[in-house]
Amino acid sequence: MQLEKHRGIREVNGEQRFDIIGRDEGLSLDALINHIEFVNQITDAKNPEDLVERLLKALNQMGFSDFALMGSPVGQKANFFLSSLPSEFISGYEENHYHRHDMLLDYLKTGISKHLHYSSLQQSLDDAPFHTYTFTRNLEILALYKEFKFNDAYLMPITIDWGDRRNSDKNQPQTEGDKDKIKKANRDRLMFVVMAKGASKK
Repeated sequence: MQLEKHRGIREVNGEQRFDIIGRDEGLSLDALINHIEFVNQITDAKNPEDLVERLLKALNQMGFSDFALMGSPVGQKANFFLSSLPSEFISGYEENHYHRHDMLLDYLKTGISKHLHYSSLQQSLDDAPFHTYTFTRNLEILALYKEFKFNDAYLMPITIDWGDRRNSDKNQPQTEGDKDKIKKANRDRLMFVVMAKGASKK
């Protein structure tokens, strides 16, 4: 499937893949103004549904068809907090309890902030000399994405540091070990995922 050329889509080894082109480069004044306008539009959202619509409109202009903000906050099971994905996809993910084995959630726990493509996981699974149960479950997750024509996804880990606003009792004496545990407990790791249907040949 050939895609219309967008800023978010580039070719790698003759195959169309999507990426955030130039994300490591400094912002020009025009780009900075666009960012400020975008933030203003987002903060004007009246409810979660309106926020999804506004985010999706901006992402559509970059060539992406869908997005999801997902993660497994401390003390909670995995969740899709904001998403334009079909309800059938989310139901399939939740009913099969894929969060228990999803390698993307394990990746979040490492604290690594490097962006990656979901197809990298597919390649690792294909190259594995044998498959464990976890590997098999992740192949099922990839198959679920492809069932809805999401052949690849661009993954961006996000860390939210709540500081002293969670799980801290300033009246209790704390050792250095306690402080380290509290510091980790006060951080949530989320994944912002963007997709473009038909963005790869597979």
